[in-house]
Amino acid sequence: METILTKTIISGVLFLLLIISGVWLRKNGEPYRTAIFTIHKFTIVALTIFVMLIYINHLKTFSFNRTGFILFITSDVIFLVAFISGALLSFEKIVSYQLKIVHRLVSWITILFVPTIWLVCH
Repeated sequence: METILTKTIISGVLFLLLIISGVWLRKNGEPYRTAIFTIHKFTIVALTIFVMLIYINHLKTFSFNRTGFILFITSDVIFLVAFISGALLSFEKIVSYQLKIVHRLVSWITILFVPTIWLVCH
């Protein structure tokens, strides 16, 4: 139980840092400030690695029902779209209004999926 609580707290803190840095980037506008942009990038990399370790642990210990498995796979796809769209936004030549909308939308959907998966799978 302690391990699950610790991992939840760590991933929650990383997730909050990711949201705060993302909102900060959006509020300051382009060109993005290097320090905040770097914090945002490092946070997403750390969160991705940490969440992948949690996923692997969950796949070994939990037996998912159909709904949990579908939510799990869907969240992976949404997270991947958020990650890729964010990576594309870091290139100045690719930045477009539609890509920014996609990134913001899937980021908020990811935020909604986290507690949903937690409730269904635990």
